[in-house]
Amino acid sequence: MRNWFIPAISTITLSAATIVPAEIVYAQQQTFSVTVIQAFGWDYSNGGYKIAVETNKGNRFFVWYDNQLKVPVGSGLIVTYEMWGSQTHWKRLTNVANGIEANVSKIVKF
Repeated sequence: MRNWFIPAISTITLSAATIVPAEIVYAQQQTFSVTVIQAFGWDYSNGGYKIAVETNKGNRFFVWYDNQLKVPVGSGLIVTYEMWGSQTHWKRLTNVANGIEANVSKIVKF
């Protein structure tokens, strides 16, 4: 009778890999309120309605949007915005008095 010796295979090949953590950025919608300080109506040069607003910190912005909000000077609006990294993107204006919403197309700080 023959004894067969079968060697055990114990060679394991490992490769070094570097795991680089990826930074995943999620846009989170948030809101703040502004006060309308001037209404301009339809702005033909920019293709949208235009108003001037002021935040509670005193920052002022011209805002262009797509839907008539019917908001008088001195009234409040809610701004819905998203943060992408360190950048703020205004998405929507909401007239708190009548619930009408409009998509923001452009803002300019002044």
